Amino acid sequence: MLLTNAVNSFGGGLVLPFLWFYLTKVRGLPDAVPAATFSVQAVSAVFGALTWGAVVDKFAYRTVIPIVMTTAAIGTSLYSAATSPFVALLAALIYGFGISGVGTILRKMYAVLTTGDARKLILWS
Repeated sequence: MLLTNAVNSFGGGLVLPFLWFYLTKVRGLPDAVPAATFSVQAVSAVFGALTWGAVVDKFAYRTVIPIVMTTAAIGTSLYSAATSPFVALLAALIYGFGISGVGTILRKMYAVLTTGDARKLILWS
């Protein structure tokens, strides 16, 4: 699970600059649009993490993760239709909200799947 998260995080950071090129060079949007989408995505992620945290406290993470991933997928897919700043910002809003749940749920999974002895070992090493 740790390796999967590391690869996912690396991939997410690796493709982020290409979103700038996609929105400006392919979609022809001004430079301010990708800058704004990054900001909207980050702010949306803060509120998303709080929301997903509350949801995963009430429901099993196996129930919540498909919803989180579907939300992030919808946001990502909307970027392909981003011919206007509004659609790009909407995509950023939905994607940021959805993807923030991945980290929240991963931390819940770590807590549930790690035994008490293993947690002590991790804290002291």
